[in-house]
Amino acid sequence: MEEKYKGVLAYLLGLIGPLVVLFGLKDNTKLTRIHAAQALTIQIVSYIIAMVIGFIPYVRYFSFVFTVLFFALQIAGAIKAYHEEDFNIPLISDWARNIFKKQIEEDETK
Repeated sequence: MEEKYKGVLAYLLGLIGPLVVLFGLKDNTKLTRIHAAQALTIQIVSYIIAMVIGFIPYVRYFSFVFTVLFFALQIAGAIKAYHEEDFNIPLISDWARNIFKKQIEEDETK
């Protein structure tokens, strides 16, 4: 499978896609691993925010805004992955690169 399709799948298949691309497939380029790490981080952050907003009265009615925002990030990430471009999202990209540093920096010759 081409690298750009792996990146797109990482963004569009919820939690399963980035986990498979990041941990299951070992022949990925560094850019593909970065996209998978960012996709996983976006998913985790969106679930945490949804849970927190769900407990705040009246604010939970505006959760639609956050849902649309995270969906737009997923689509934008998939488009960038398809075009094999780097996608830097403020905060999320830094978190992804720090949390998944070991997986991103793996030697590509393995």
